[in-house]
Amino acid sequence: MDSLPLWLLPLAPAFAALLAGVLALTRRAEKAAPFLTIAATALSECIALGHLPGGASASHVEANWLTVPPRFQIALGVHLDSLAWTMAVVVCVVSLLVQVYSIGYMQG
Repeated sequence: MDSLPLWLLPLAPAFAALLAGVLALTRRAEKAAPFLTIAATALSECIALGHLPGGASASHVEANWLTVPPRFQIALGVHLDSLAWTMAVVVCVVSLLVQVYSIGYMQG
């Protein structure tokens, strides 16, 4: 059962990085920015773990990005099969560990 939308897998960390950059540039909540990105990466990890493909099935989400009549269409989608799922989990775990380590490293 899919608990969270699959399209949040790549967009949650991207949105958090953008928001953390804006917070850092405006000097507001500088200490909260790293925790925001860590929370978004942990959310991506939970999404990836929640979409565990069973057997040969795969999760797929697609949205029409551009449609020009009569037959031209560009779609934007996320496809998560077992190999892509494994890589998404590995990337999320390594990214989360690097971010947690960097907070302690930067504090001295």
